[in-house]
Amino acid sequence: MPVLFVMDADFEFAMAAEIVRLATMGGARPGAIVVGVGYGMSDFAAFSRLRTADLTPPVDDENVRALGSLTGLIGDRYGGAHALLAFLIDTLTSEIARRCPEASTWNHGLFGHSFGGLFTAYALVNRPDAFAAYFSVSPSLWWNGFALFDELPGFATRLAALARKPLLFMSVGSDEQGLPTEDASSGDDLRALMAGWRMVDAVCKFAEAVCGAGLADTRCAVFADEGHLSVIPAAMMRSVTLFLAASKPRG
Repeated sequence: MPVLFVMDADFEFAMAAEIVRLATMGGARPGAIVVGVGYGMSDFAAFSRLRTADLTPPVDDENVRALGSLTGLIGDRYGGAHALLAFLIDTLTSEIARRCPEASTWNHGLFGHSFGGLFTAYALVNRPDAFAAYFSVSPSLWWNGFALFDELPGFATRLAALARKPLLFMSVGSDEQGLPTEDASSGDDLRALMAGWRMVDAVCKFAEAVCGAGLADTRCAVFADEGHLSVIPAAMMRSVTLFLAASKPRG
């Protein structure tokens, strides 16, 4: 059975599980095991700081300073993406196999939004062999001065060595391109910082670059009239549909 790993499970696991249930009603598509990766808390402020520490790649001093007042929202600990990815691959996957013998040994998907989307893109670039499908929604590609783009040459080399290449689906809401519309309370300095993120441009450019690096099964969608939060259900449904449609027995 396919296994879908969902980051930020404290707030997105229930949605993912329900969408998988809806998508598989009537037996039209295979089922899936949904694995939530989170902290088991409802305190959003504490959750935000923990996820920043765990989901982000390293960041240099200059780009830390550029975060400015954003650190008041996301915290000041960063760079845990490598350790978290190793945990997913080396520990959690084995535990799922132990608890769920019906779980596929190869057909694993990774879904993440925002910093979770950045983590998913980071996982693809560094370990394209680890998952059969990567679903990166509204990824924070601006992190560390868009440094993940600089890692694409190494990704191309790693990808070329794979006999079976993964699927990538990237998505973003059209309203994410400029200033945020869902949180008018942000201060002027924070809104100026966010304006430079150019979320739609970055997602489309990254998807194009990944495809150019050799990942033919790269897909990208810009959901009209959706913002950073409202895009999640639409992107989740599309991601689940793609994942289950691609879940065909092999060997």
